[in-house]
Formats: sequence, structure tokens, C-alpha cells
Amino acid sequence: MEKYEQSIETLSEYKDLNAKTFDGELIEVVGNIGNLVDVDTVIDIDGEELPTKEEQYKVYKNVLENG
Repeated sequence: MEKYEQSIETLSEYKDLNAKTFDGELIEVVGNIGNLVDVDTVIDIDGEELPTKEEQYKVYKNVLENG
């Protein structure tokens, strides 16, 4: 658990920094999907409607194909 807490502490130093490309272009990061588990957390819910199965399928497929 100590290693996990150290990781959280280290990563927290970056949470308020601007995201930008190597050439200095600012980008907006609204969700970071590193694996399929993250997808459920990041899927944008428009109003009260949940994404359809087709929309979710496209998101998962994209993660699998593009990392």
C-alpha cells in the first residue's frame, strides 16, 4: 500500500498543470482512458440519457484498436 500512496502523491503534483503537446500546443484533457475499466468512468453522459449499446461498442472498439 505504501507504494500506491507514493504513486498517488507523485502524480498529484501534475494534476493542476496544463496539458500540452511537445510543440507547446495546449490541449483539453476531459477524460483519460488508459484501459477498458476507465471507459465507464469517462463516457460522457448527455443530460440524463445513458450512451446506447452501439455508442459504448464504438468507444470500447476504439480503445482496443488504438490503445
